[in-house]
Amino acid sequence: MIRLVLFAPCDQVLTGINNTASLISVLENVSVNGEITEKLPSNAGIPKNWAALILWTRDGELENPITYNAKVVLEAPDGTKTVEGEVSFEASNAYLNFRNTINFPIFPVGQSGKYALKLFYKKAEDEDSKFEQVGEFPIHVLHAVTEHVETGSLEIS
Repeated sequence: MIRLVLFAPCDQVLTGINNTASLISVLENVSVNGEITEKLPSNAGIPKNWAALILWTRDGELENPITYNAKVVLEAPDGTKTVEGEVSFEASNAYLNFRNTINFPIFPVGQSGKYALKLFYKKAEDEDSKFEQVGEFPIHVLHAVTEHVETGSLEIS
């Protein structure tokens, strides 16, 4: 069986020559600053590359390799699912740890408040089984946006 060791969103995951991972800038807060000409839609997003790093470890020996599906979902403060990514990986006795990186090209910023990045997993062979939540990471989106009638711009930091 496997268990979760680390689950974190970050700007970038770098993998070194020795196959170790480095997280660049863990995403705790995203600020939206500037002026806009209209009300910011609740489903607004910005082009921002970011990633979710997942690190699992194997507890004990496995009789046979097991394929798992892991799913990451980012929920807005109102509970709406905004972005989602999924990956499959095989756990075997060949390795003790198993690392997944899921990359996203956009970050939702339409709602101010606490977004919840949730991690789910299940065995791939169990088609009837449901994903089980095993991790959650809060990301706060802060709005410092003012409306301007004539022209508008939006700055993301």
